Amino acid sequence: MKKGILFTLLCIVTLGLSAQTKSEKAYEQTKELIVSGNYFFEANKALPTTGSSVSLVTNRGYLKLKDEQLTIYLPYFGEMYLGGGYNGGGPIAVTKGKVHDYNIKFNDKKHRLIITFKVKNSSERFDVTMNVDRLGWTSIIVKSMDRSTISYYGKTRVLKTNMVSSK
Repeated sequence: MKKGILFTLLCIVTLGLSAQTKSEKAYEQTKELIVSGNYFFEANKALPTTGSSVSLVTNRGYLKLKDEQLTIYLPYFGEMYLGGGYNGGGPIAVTKGKVHDYNIKFNDKKHRLIITFKVKNSSERFDVTMNVDRLGWTSIIVKSMDRSTISYYGKTRVLKTNMVSSK
């Protein structure tokens, strides 16, 4: 009887350690990906500050960072402050923009990374905050002086050569 109880306790402890190891491993892989500076975020949902969430299944947005150059195409659903009306400004778009003030904060306790940076296109500057969990699920908040704030949700993964090469 005692052997059975000890065996059960040993199994429970071993399973707990194994799960913790998998979680740690996933977090370390995500950290390596972000620190490499070469990754791809694909948005599957937009969350404007006004209104409900918008599925991006048929019009996926993305953010691609490669060799310190950022390319962004994120459909925009919100208000423009200077000129234009609802959705009048088109998507948030940057082509091979230079990233400024790039910063990564590691929250090892919660297995999260917070990335902040600034980037601009020909007419706007964007402040971007990315919250990445241990599995790569990411929420992005994009702020601009010319538009209302908008958030996106999706997955950050390894950048492959064929990802949005035409855009």
